[in-house]
Amino acid sequence: MFEQRKDTERRIKEQEAIEIVRQEQKKHREADLRPQAGINVPLQNIPVVYPNLAEVRFYQGGAVPKQETYVPSTDDLKGISHKRSIDFDNLVRSDKRYTGVIGNPGAGKSTLSKRLAKTEEYTTFHINFMDLPDDDKLTLPEMLININYPNLDEETWKNAFEWVKNNQSQCLLVFDGLDQADFTFKKKFAKHTYDTKQFVQNIIAGLLNKKYLPGVKIIITSRPHSMLNLPHSLQPNRTIFIRDLSYDNMKSLFYAYTGTRAKSLWFQLSQNAPVVFSLCYNPLLLQLVIAASLNPSKDVGEITTTTRVFATVLEGLRRSDNTKPRDIAGLILQVFKLKLVIQNLFKIFMITYFYCAAD
Repeated sequence: MFEQRKDTERRIKEQEAIEIVRQEQKKHREADLRPQAGINVPLQNIPVVYPNLAEVRFYQGGAVPKQETYVPSTDDLKGISHKRSIDFDNLVRSDKRYTGVIGNPGAGKSTLSKRLAKTEEYTTFHINFMDLPDDDKLTLPEMLININYPNLDEETWKNAFEWVKNNQSQCLLVFDGLDQADFTFKKKFAKHTYDTKQFVQNIIAGLLNKKYLPGVKIIITSRPHSMLNLPHSLQPNRTIFIRDLSYDNMKSLFYAYTGTRAKSLWFQLSQNAPVVFSLCYNPLLLQLVIAASLNPSKDVGEITTTTRVFATVLEGLRRSDNTKPRDIAGLILQVFKLKLVIQNLFKIFMITYFYCAAD
């Protein structure tokens, strides 16, 4: 009788702790889905749309182009073999434990991962690879909960992790941006207890190959090259290729972002700047084009070229109270470090500062 009461009390504490974590998660997720700085639209006015998704035989070859090229798309997925189109719900409802989501820069991988984190079918833990330390050791509970919600007291996050251990089939782990990780995975590593402090790459590797929490579902997003370089034992059970918006979804977002100026800007860009307009199929570039169009710079002029898009965005960041002058050189370096190559038209840019002016 005493043991039953003690077990009941333990379960109640764990349930209360995970509810606290869920409330913290909800606060973070709403803020994470804000549009690009310069687009002042309430989150509730932005339609929930998803890029084109296709399940591909990534590790059997022929799944994606050899070069990471940006080709504006409409409703199809040209150039990808061994494909099967899927919808968003299939990502979480699949019977596969571990899914890799790949796509080129700006295709919507991070936004998709944040949408996944909002699913109510699972208790979801969203982790950015770029936020993980590469030289500090953590325990698994610290990496999953404490590092994201440092304001929680130790008893709460430890009880929440106990709930996770006892309810693994109800949990989804979403790791965003493998290509931004500051570490690499080793082919072999030692298994430790959940409370052992170790490097995060060892913890994640243990999660991927079922040494830790074998009953949870896992989704990892990445650019293709980083996913391809994973050791065989850490490769996903299936791979989803994410590539741009359909015409209807792009137009829906365009109109939501631009409000009363939607028709005039749509006509202006489609007629006077067709190359810039073609960028709008890419979710991130859509926001940058609109941010530049809504907040033109007198020094740059009307948005008619991609060069003017990025010059206007950078000028806006330079004038922002949230961006210090000494950071601009580093920002520009990051913008051009990763490049999207637009087929047979021009070579330019990449953007890694999606939300850099928002904080």
